[in-house]
This record gives sequence, structure tokens and C-alpha cells, in this order.
Amino acid sequence: PPLLRFLRRTGQIEQKDKYKIAQESYQTECRATNIVRQAEGLLSIIADLKQSLLVNDEQQLLHITATRRVECIDQKKVIKTRIARLKDDLDMAIWDLEDVYYSSPYR
Repeated sequence: PPLLRFLRRTGQIEQKDKYKIAQESYQTECRATNIVRQAEGLLSIIADLKQSLLVNDEQQLLHITATRRVECIDQKKVIKTRIARLKDDLDMAIWDLEDVYYSSPYR
């Protein structure tokens, strides 16, 4: 690979003047910047692919929707049962209050 060859050549110990050292340093920085930029690009592509998979995975979306629907139906049944029980309790309380009221001598 060219990067490995470049790093070997840069790391060699030989007589180098300041211009050569500065030039190699600049090339190293440029290549490092390019590597970082390419890595960021790859990470961006991976994030886009993951998001696309999540958004466009119809099977998973249908499964989530069906599960949520069943949960809502079950919750609706529980709430209706509680309301019916409260209604029965309220009917009994009203019946008892009416019985006490109509049987009271102070009426």
C-alpha cells in the first residue's frame, strides 16, 4: 500500500535538510487529514445506512405496529373493566343512599 511505503520512507534516518523535513511533515499532515476525512465519510455512510434500514424495514415496522395495537387493545379491556366495576360500585352506593333516605323518619 502506498501509505505504508510513504511512512517507511518518511521514517528512514538519513541526512535531511529542513526543506525536506518540512515537505515530509506537510505530506504526512495532508495524508492524515485525508484519512480522517475518509473515515468521517465512511461513518456518515454507515449512519445513513442504519437510518435507512430502520426507516425502511417494513417487517419490523409491521411487527412493532401489531405489538403496539395488541397492547392498546389489552389496555382498553382493562380500562373498560375498571370503569364497569366503578359503575357497579357507584350504583350500589346510590342504592344504599336512596334506601337510607327513603327509610329515614326525618325525610
